[in-house]
Amino acid sequence: MALRKTTKAALGISAMALSFVAATSGVASAGPHDNNGASVSGVAGISPNEGCTPGYFCIYTGANYTGTMFRMYHCVEYHLNNWNGVGSWINDNTGGAHALIQDRNYNTLVDTDPDNNWYNGNYNFAPAWHVKAC
Repeated sequence: MALRKTTKAALGISAMALSFVAATSGVASAGPHDNNGASVSGVAGISPNEGCTPGYFCIYTGANYTGTMFRMYHCVEYHLNNWNGVGSWINDNTGGAHALIQDRNYNTLVDTDPDNNWYNGNYNFAPAWHVKAC
């Protein structure tokens, strides 16, 4: 089971101990402030050189559309794993479809509009747990 979005206070142990446990148990997890090892359930990560094509909402593990890109298709709900730091996103949905970035309780953090609010090159994904690409 991957560790996700935990804090020292919630665990009651030091960050060093947490790192040691993750490193020695074979569990892959992102660092406390990065998106290393980040994934999206049901979506393969690809090179950002492939571009975010029309009809998709794309998120990137790095700022300014770098790192690994995940394309999410219109009107599907996705679950984010190990997104703990700054990345970026582009809403290239067609037909004016919005995309929602949501927290662990499905509260909307960002409502993207492909015509007006369609990109962010420096977004902190730490509170994000879900994306609804429609």
